[in-house]
Amino acid sequence: MSLVQNQKVRFVHAADLHLGNKQYNNLERYKDFNRAFKWLLNFTKQQNADFLLISGDIFATGYINPEIIYYIYSELKDFKEQTNGKCPVIMIEGNHDLRRYGDLRSWLQFLAKTSLIILLDA
Repeated sequence: MSLVQNQKVRFVHAADLHLGNKQYNNLERYKDFNRAFKWLLNFTKQQNADFLLISGDIFATGYINPEIIYYIYSELKDFKEQTNGKCPVIMIEGNHDLRRYGDLRSWLQFLAKTSLIILLDA
């Protein structure tokens, strides 16, 4: 996206999605976080945003189950197809996205390698 003087840029910003969180050990809360992510992607499309910025704590923890990775991968893939790749999703790792010990790589680094997101270094 190249900018021209006085050109307006539309973007949507979110943070602390905490995907994979089963708050109060309640399965319905787990589903709520997923529904909120899907709503965010749909809202971004409806707003005809130039990009979506998600700044930190996309996941509830750095140790997430494969179901969540598959879910976010599928949703981001669909979003990219539906927007013809014209609305990049930019993410910044938060402290919940990183593993605490050993391997410091996050699942966001994996998603960046798939070209579904742009990962900024915080």
